[in-house]
Amino acid sequence: MNTFVFFDDFMISSRRGVRRRIFKPIKSGSFYQDGITVGSSVVYIPEKKLFYLYYNFLPDRSKDWDRESHYALSSDGIDFKPIGRVPSVAQTGAYIVYRDDFTDNPDERYKCIIMKVNKEDTTKGLGYVAVSKDALNWNTDTDYLISRHASDTANNIFYNEVLEKYQIICRGAHVDRRIVSLFSEDLVNWSAPQVILSPNPFDVEYTQYYGMTTFQDKGYFLGFLQLYQTDEDDTVYTKMAGKVDVALTYSYDGIIWNRVSHEPMVERPMPPEFGFTTIYFSNMNESPDGRNWILTAGGGRTDHGWGFKPAYPDSELSDFVREHGNNQLMFYKIRKHGFAGMESYGLKARLNLKRMLLTGPKLSFNICAPTGTVRYRIVDPQDFTVYDGFDFDDCIPFTGDEIEFSPTWKNRNLAQLQGKFISLEFEMHTAILFSVSGDLAPSPGMQPVSMLGVPKPLERT
Repeated sequence: MNTFVFFDDFMISSRRGVRRRIFKPIKSGSFYQDGITVGSSVVYIPEKKLFYLYYNFLPDRSKDWDRESHYALSSDGIDFKPIGRVPSVAQTGAYIVYRDDFTDNPDERYKCIIMKVNKEDTTKGLGYVAVSKDALNWNTDTDYLISRHASDTANNIFYNEVLEKYQIICRGAHVDRRIVSLFSEDLVNWSAPQVILSPNPFDVEYTQYYGMTTFQDKGYFLGFLQLYQTDEDDTVYTKMAGKVDVALTYSYDGIIWNRVSHEPMVERPMPPEFGFTTIYFSNMNESPDGRNWILTAGGGRTDHGWGFKPAYPDSELSDFVREHGNNQLMFYKIRKHGFAGMESYGLKARLNLKRMLLTGPKLSFNICAPTGTVRYRIVDPQDFTVYDGFDFDDCIPFTGDEIEFSPTWKNRNLAQLQGKFISLEFEMHTAILFSVSGDLAPSPGMQPVSMLGVPKPLERT
C-alpha cells in the first residue's frame, strides 16, 4: 500500500492546466490552564476510543527541567477535559507519546523519550526510551539508554517502516539546535547521532532549528520543523531570545527531508493572541471520522527566553501576561493528505503520472470536485496506448468530495490489470487532486520498487 502526494513533481510525468497549491491547517480549538507550558503531545487510544493529551506545568521558570506532567481526555481530539497528574514521569521539555503497533510486547505498546537532567549541571543528563502498557503508567527505568546528555527539545521516537528500525529525532548535544536522528533495531543499541536537517542559506538570517516532530503515513513522512529566529544582538552565547515559526517538511525515508514551501505552515496571529510570538507543533492524529488530520501545537505570548532568569535576570513578564496567561495549547485541522494538491485551471486540465506496478486490486483518489468533474484512464506505459475499456469515455466520471474515491469503469474491473505496469491519467475541471493511494509500486526507473523511500528493485515472479 502506497500513498502518493504532490509536494514535488517526482511522480508526475506531465501536466497541463494544473498547478500545485499549498494549503494551511485551520485553528479549530484550544486548551488552557493557568501556568501551562507550550510542550504537549496527543495520542489516540483505540481500545478506549479516546485521545490523551499530555501537557506540563512549570512552577519555577528558572528551573526549566522541573516540570509537572498532567493529562486530559477527549473523544474528538479537540475538546479535552483535564484529569490530573501523569504517574512516574520525570522529564525535561516536551515528550511525544507514540503508539507502537509494531512491537510484540503489549507492555511496551506506548513509548516516549524521557530526559533525566542533572540538576547541578543541566548540560548533563541521561536520555531513555520510556515504555507503557496503557500510556499513563510509565516505566522510565528501562535499559533503553539513548544519550548521556539532555536533548532539550521535543524528542520523538517512532518505528520507521521504510528502514525497519526505530528512529529518534532529537538534538545531538545540549542546545545544539539542529535536527539529528538515532537508529536502532532493538531499542538497546543505538547509532551515533546523524544530522538530517541543519540551517541553510535560504533560511531567515540567524535561524536555528529548535526541533522537529514527525508523522508517518503510507509511503512518506511529514515533519513539523520548529524555526527559531534569533536576535543577532543577543549576548547569551546560546541565543535564548527570539521567535518560533513552523515549517512543513516531508521525507520518503525519514532521513532525507525537504521543505514543502518557504512559507510557514501556519501564520503566527496578531498580538495578543496566543502563538503570536512562538508556536511549537508537536504531533498529529487522524480525526475519528478519518477525513481530517488534527495537529497539536503550543503557542506563547512572549518571545522565547523572556522571563528566563538564568539567561536574562532583568526580564519580567508583562502585566497582561501575568493576568491573562502566557501559553495555550491549540488544535488545528486539515484535510487528510491535504497539505498540497494539484488544482485544475481551465476547461480540460490534464495530469499524467509516472509508471507504476499494480500489485493488487486497491486504488483510490483523494479528490475535491463538488462543482466540477474528473475523468480518469489507465495507459500502458510501454507504448502509451490506453488499456482496452479503461479510457476516459469508459470511466464513471467523478463529481463530489471524497477522501477515498474508488474509480470504476463501465465494462472493466481494475483486477484485470493486476500485475501490469500502468500510468494513471486525469482530466480535471474545477477540481483538486490531493493524493493517489493503492496497491501501487512506483517504477520511475526501469524497475519497480516497493516505495519511494526504498530504491531497491522488487523481485517479480
